[in-house]
Amino acid sequence: STDLRLRESGHTARHCGMIITAVDGKVNSSRSGTTQYQLYPSRWSALFIFGFGSLVNAAIWITFAPIAKITKEFYGVNSTNVNMLSVIYMVLYVPGTYLASWFFARLGLRGTMLASNLINFIGAGLRLASVKSNTEANAAGYPLLLIGQGLCGLVQPVFVNASAKIAATWFSIEGRDLATVIASMFNPLGTGVGQVLPAVLVSDGGNGMMTLLIAQFAISTIILVCTYFFFKEEPPTPPSFTQTTRREAGRRTGTPCSAEDLYALASNPNFCLLALGFGIGLAYFNSLVTVLGQQIDILGYTDDDAGIYGFLILGCGMVGCAVVGPLLDYTHRYKTFLRGLAIVAFGAVAALCFGLGPNNGVGL
Repeated sequence: STDLRLRESGHTARHCGMIITAVDGKVNSSRSGTTQYQLYPSRWSALFIFGFGSLVNAAIWITFAPIAKITKEFYGVNSTNVNMLSVIYMVLYVPGTYLASWFFARLGLRGTMLASNLINFIGAGLRLASVKSNTEANAAGYPLLLIGQGLCGLVQPVFVNASAKIAATWFSIEGRDLATVIASMFNPLGTGVGQVLPAVLVSDGGNGMMTLLIAQFAISTIILVCTYFFFKEEPPTPPSFTQTTRREAGRRTGTPCSAEDLYALASNPNFCLLALGFGIGLAYFNSLVTVLGQQIDILGYTDDDAGIYGFLILGCGMVGCAVVGPLLDYTHRYKTFLRGLAIVAFGAVAALCFGLGPNNGVGL
């Protein structure tokens, strides 16, 4: 009979194979009808540290969209320069995806989280260095701001794409879907915070700009410190059979994505159709939240209105995820839901376009 004994208490998950129990740090094993896998409370710290890193990265992305007019005047730039503070995230997504792949293959999960949060921290620091006071930018303010945004944008793919990896590394098969949903929700939540917070803290003339950037820098610092002290590479024992086999195969045997991988994807017609449809939808969403404030500003709306509308877009999207996700999991009718929601999305876009009008708050 073999028992794997560990000091940290937790729950268990079962699979066919061996019985494994956890107490005291010694390993024994015996054959039986089931396998018990230990789940550790520290899995939640890993999930929420990752989640809050994703949240602040998303908030940094969209910070200046709801206060575009104020940002333009504060830094002495034009609307195109302000839009670039958001667009640079999208421009750097492709190289950032390769960087994320390289990080995971070479540094592992903990190393990737440390490197990503460190880059986020440096980017937030450069953004803060772009201001001299709450009402004045530095002489080289905009270049520092753009470089800081670019650094944060470079690691965005880590936070967008790693939810499933966090869930697989730390959670059982039964809890993996829920963990993936929770981790994924932090990014749109951060975008919602990034829509509301600037409109609340920054007033006409840029008063409060430094306060906003200090707040984001402070949160980035706290997340980096928490990552260093509390984020672990993996639990002491695997939470599932798939993680057991991965450990047996080697901890870091993965390789960054290659040209062959990209060619294989580009040669798959179904993948190309899915990527095209998803890409158009995501592109419209990113474009809308980036220029929404400028669109409604010329119609007589305020930055506060822009923040509220942006938050509503994100909030309704999160509610939609909470409703549609379980329905998909239960029915598995993916194509039906995709077609139906595409029609709903088209109708919503049409309603938004027709609703835009001078001081038409009820219509919007």
